Parts: sequence; structure tokens; C-alpha cells
Amino acid sequence: NLRRYCVDNFVFITGHRPDLVESAMAGKGRFVYGPKGMVNAMLAASQEFLYGCYFVQGDVIFHPNMLEEIANSKSDMALLVDTTVLYDAEQMKIQLRDLRPVKISKSLTREESNGEYVGIARYSERGGRLIHDKLHQLARTGMQNLPKTDSDVHQALINDCHDFEVFETKGLPWTEIDFIDDLEKARNEIMPRIRAIPINRAYPTI
Repeated sequence: NLRRYCVDNFVFITGHRPDLVESAMAGKGRFVYGPKGMVNAMLAASQEFLYGCYFVQGDVIFHPNMLEEIANSKSDMALLVDTTVLYDAEQMKIQLRDLRPVKISKSLTREESNGEYVGIARYSERGGRLIHDKLHQLARTGMQNLPKTDSDVHQALINDCHDFEVFETKGLPWTEIDFIDDLEKARNEIMPRIRAIPINRAYPTI
């Protein structure tokens, strides 16, 4: 998906069973082992953010057209959000004000939520440096106090008055795989829908 947008440098942050990931993705990029926890893993690979990058959670599958607008964003930090979902406790919900995120949390109520953060972000070089610096600032408070998810890092930057642009999935198919039932849904429902939708031509963004 990302190669269509002139991305040719891939870094895989591994955790549980890194040997399986490295075997499956051999020759497709570099590997950084991240200790337990997403933010710990991001911290292990923090130097990679300094050049600007896409950040894609490894348990998300999605139609390539979802990247079209975020790939051409001029903002320093941008997030993909699905505004068509029915909310449950497992979803990383997002609250928007004037199309800008003000809160990202699973604890948001349905009434407070305007969408779900998909788990895909894009950072410019400046945005990547903000992510890098915030990760190390959080680490200096004590590793035991590190937040759990990338959304917590985003929220910390929002609290510091840094701006994120939001792009919608526009109904294109995607899913996050947390449980066995999610895997079956991905195989039987989401992938057939993804294959059925033509892929738009990609335009260089670099």
C-alpha cells in the first residue's frame, strides 16, 4: 500500500515472536525489536521518526485508497479516522472540534465520540521530531509511567497545543485484528470488500 506513495524505506517494530515476523517480512525492510508495550516499542525506534514517516499499526488491514488524502497532507501530523462506526469499549475513540482532535481515548462515551482512530498516522519531518521528543520526554518521567499507546502520545501533544489534521476513511473497508473473531471477519468480510474496490492511481508525494 505505501509503496504506491513513494515509500521505499520500511521499519518493522517487532514484539511477540519477532522471529516469525522477520521470517515473513524478510527482505522487505529493517527490524527494530520493541519491548512490551506500544510506546516502549515506539521509543526503541524513535530515531526513525526524525525523518518523517507513516505510522501503521501492524494489526490493521485497509484499502489502499484510504491513504490518498493523508499522503498529500501538508500538515505536520495527520490521523486517519472512521466516522461511520458504532462505538464499543475496544475502539480508540476520538472527539473532534472544528475537525481537529481534542481527545483520543477508549474511555470516551458514544455521546462524546465523533469517530474511531484507525491506527494510521502520517508525520512530516517536523511532526516526526515532535513525536520523537515527546517519547523521550515521557521516558524521562520514568519507564514505569510510560503511556500504553500511540494515541496517548498523540493526546500528550494535543495537550501541548500541537495540531493534528484528520482525514476520514470515507466508508472504505478496513479492520483491526485483536481477536480470533476479528481474523475471521478480516478473511471472510473485509478482504473480499477490499479486493472488489478498484485502486486509484497513486501520485508521488515526495
